[in-house]
Amino acid sequence: MPESLKSHCNQCGRETNHVVLHEEKQTGDEWFDTDYRYEWWETYRTLRCAGCDAISLQIDSGNSEAFDDHGQPDVKTRHYPPRIFRAKPRWCSELAFIFNCPDEIQDLLKEVYICLQNDCVRAAAMAARALLEHVFVSTCGDQGSFTRNVDAFQKAGHLSQSQRELLDTVLDAGHATMHRSFKPSKHDLSTVMDVVEIIIQLQYVHNQTVQELKKRIPQRANRPKGQS
Repeated sequence: MPESLKSHCNQCGRETNHVVLHEEKQTGDEWFDTDYRYEWWETYRTLRCAGCDAISLQIDSGNSEAFDDHGQPDVKTRHYPPRIFRAKPRWCSELAFIFNCPDEIQDLLKEVYICLQNDCVRAAAMAARALLEHVFVSTCGDQGSFTRNVDAFQKAGHLSQSQRELLDTVLDAGHATMHRSFKPSKHDLSTVMDVVEIIIQLQYVHNQTVQELKKRIPQRANRPKGQS
């Protein structure tokens, strides 16, 4: 019976049982000053999810110098493709989004999720800021500066005052990453992406679906004056 183990599956979005299709081990050593030997090892496993059949690669690595708090070997595990930190929203594949959202915004959004999946937190924060500016310019035209682009987006009725305050914090996170050596945590990025996704969804998904819903709602019948 094939060996199996628990591993994260990007397709299933959780840890599942995986079948080990193939396993290879590599070891090596290096001598220092002829009296000290440093050893390392890596184990490569090709895995297949027992739930959805997705294929992935798991690499466990360790060395003679790395131990945990209990004195056991400290094993580092990597996955390919990398574990998805934040999955794309389902509406990214909906026709309303595909047909109504400009191609450059769709491309930038894909790049943000690539950064998130590969743990490039600074790049993700900067890309999210650039993505929002593309949304502002695409909707209201280029006003000549980032701040004026946000102002125009708000004046056009796409942002309430409370939403603007939330957005300013998100935008400042991207600005601080570029100019003040700020490194956002994954929790920070989750907050950023919550706001980014809401703005894009309202602008390019719900705006269209709400207009379609409006056309399907029966109109009110005319009533005599004095009746509601």
